[in-house]
Amino acid sequence: MKNPKLIWNLINSLNGVLLLVYLFKIMHWFSFLGSIQIIHIFIAAIVVYGIRSWLEVKYNIKSPIKSNKITKTIYFLGAGIFVLGFLFKIMHWPFAGVMLILGVLILVSSFIISFFYVAGEEGTIDSEILDDIY
Repeated sequence: MKNPKLIWNLINSLNGVLLLVYLFKIMHWFSFLGSIQIIHIFIAAIVVYGIRSWLEVKYNIKSPIKSNKITKTIYFLGAGIFVLGFLFKIMHWPFAGVMLILGVLILVSSFIISFFYVAGEEGTIDSEILDDIY
């Protein structure tokens, strides 16, 4: 494989897209997701996470989210807000939608930020990743 890090980052971004699809589904925003069940989104997320984990182990790729303090903080903050929002949604408490939206947006922003940061090097941006895209 020529550049497994690029593929790994694209799969990581696909995780963010799946989170957004999940958010749209549970908030009942668009009807084009009507035929998609939540179990299909969970199965897709498990498959994407499995491929990501396999690439991480096979090519010894360090996760930019786990190795960078900024992205790690943003990721866990977003995950915490998302889980609390999900709890609020199940219990039918107020502000569940706001918490879910905020949590998913923070999680997706951590995926986007980690796309440009080099794993293991604090505060450096990987310019080669943009060269491989073009």
